[in-house]
Amino acid sequence: PAVTGLKELNVFGNAFGEDGANALAPYSEVIGASVPGWRQDAKVLDVSGRGMVGGNVYIVVGILLPAMAALEKLDLGKCGLDDKACAVLANALPAVTGLKELNVFENAFGEDGAKALAPRLPNSLETFKSTKFQWSAGDTEAWHVSESKLGPGDIHIVAALLQKVPALKKLDLDKCGLDDKACAVLANAL
Repeated sequence: PAVTGLKELNVFGNAFGEDGANALAPYSEVIGASVPGWRQDAKVLDVSGRGMVGGNVYIVVGILLPAMAALEKLDLGKCGLDDKACAVLANALPAVTGLKELNVFENAFGEDGAKALAPRLPNSLETFKSTKFQWSAGDTEAWHVSESKLGPGDIHIVAALLQKVPALKKLDLDKCGLDDKACAVLANAL
């Protein structure tokens, strides 16, 4: 590298996508230094509610996340994840071998994003948690999602997780904002 003393690189607030993230990936340590509290050995990364758009999403899921193998909890709720960002996230998740908790709810992704993530979630996580509800592969009796506003992609994640709990006895989706499309997705999962 030409700039050998670089300690911090802030590239947030730009409009690059996956290609830009791939180009910058070798600089994850100096990019991470621009994120308060970020360390490669961190156990928790909470960027929820930051309304990240464009390049900001790819910085987290395409550059920082693959460098954080020790991460146990990742909160990406309300971050602006779209379908493409979910595909990048899905590719990054296997590198985060210690991940136990993940929140991707209340984002902008739809069916394609959920389909990209779904195969990774049950295999990568002991528990899939969100501020709305909790799901555990071992909890086959009841799943309470009641009074949680499900976004467009959320119902697809719920549908994918339902496939992993065939012995479920009670599913509570009271006041979740299900529309006709969501009901169709749910019906296909049941």
